[in-house]
Amino acid sequence: MAGGSLSLLEEDLSCPVCTDIFRDPVVLKCSHSFCGACLDQHWGASAARDCPVCRRAASGDEPVLNLTLRNTCESYLRERERERERERERERERDWETAVPCLVHGEKAELFCVDCKQLVCRRCKQPWNHGGHRVCNAEKAAQDSRRELQTVLMSLKEKLTDLKHETIGTGGEHIQTLAQRTKRQSRSLRNFISFCERKRRPGLTC
Repeated sequence: MAGGSLSLLEEDLSCPVCTDIFRDPVVLKCSHSFCGACLDQHWGASAARDCPVCRRAASGDEPVLNLTLRNTCESYLRERERERERERERERERDWETAVPCLVHGEKAELFCVDCKQLVCRRCKQPWNHGGHRVCNAEKAAQDSRRELQTVLMSLKEKLTDLKHETIGTGGEHIQTLAQRTKRQSRSLRNFISFCERKRRPGLTC
């Protein structure tokens, strides 16, 4: 079942009260269906036992469990999960096709050696290569570097604000030195982040 067809079907299988897929659906004589819990909640908050959609008064033998609708919803949810798993698999395949290959083994370089500051594959993690080194997921390393960059830039901004009250002679030199040091740190972090992000782009060559 295609993703577009699933989306269209989901509209027909959604409770008009909670707008989610029916759970333990019940049906009234007016043919409107609801989640059992949603209808109970509506009636508990209302002075009348009526249909939340058409306001028709419900009789004492209503509602009735809608077995057909429940089975349809369960089948739909199973198919939706299968479709999501297929999409995740397609995403993994796309990641693999666009990944940066390890320069040593030619495999996907999905790890980052903190000590060597380079992307490596899982074979590189063996004792005879980067054994004993600090190795982490490449995406996590990129995220950590982004946070570190933000911290450095925030620190610089705060220090520059404080230095506004210093004398022009000493303060100017301090600001210039601090700015140069932070610029070097920022450039290094940005280069690493850019490299990690480029590894997902098609046609990348090392």
